[in-house]
Amino acid sequence: MKKITSILLIALISISFTGCGFLQKQEYKETVYTALTLMNNNASVLEECSNSLLNVWHNAIYEQKDKSTDKYTIKNGKFVDDFNDALDSLYSDEEFANKLTTINDTQKELRKLKLKLETPPKGAERFNEPLLGMIDSYIEYSNIVLNPQGSYNDVSEQIGKCSNDFVEYASQFEAYEDEIKDFVN
Repeated sequence: MKKITSILLIALISISFTGCGFLQKQEYKETVYTALTLMNNNASVLEECSNSLLNVWHNAIYEQKDKSTDKYTIKNGKFVDDFNDALDSLYSDEEFANKLTTINDTQKELRKLKLKLETPPKGAERFNEPLLGMIDSYIEYSNIVLNPQGSYNDVSEQIGKCSNDFVEYASQFEAYEDEIKDFVN
């Protein structure tokens, strides 16, 4: 996720230039900037929650002690019989629930921003596609954390795929850095 944060920062710098001549370009630029900022500011929360989810799940299944997961996986001095009990405990934890609220709020805002970005102004079509891919990957990743479905291995693979897809789209977006600068100036 640190790689994702670095790529997002580069993308933010690329579009932070002012001077768009047309209102549509200015609105587009602001929407892109807002989407990138949201993803950048909340990527660490999403990563932290996905790591907690996978660690609690793994440690409950394999009965591994870890001070960061024991409060969810161990009850009355022994491991829970069902990993779902550990996951329920994690998702009921107030601090974790607050982070999930942040993830959910970010996702809702990204969905709204995506609607505005689906019809880019002339000249932004090429770099808009990887931007929308980044947003889709981020939303899919957050969906998995908010409501994991399937086995531990399925969820772990889904999270890895979303993270990889996001990095790939971010790299594609970054490749248009010069075009983005030309577009927004």
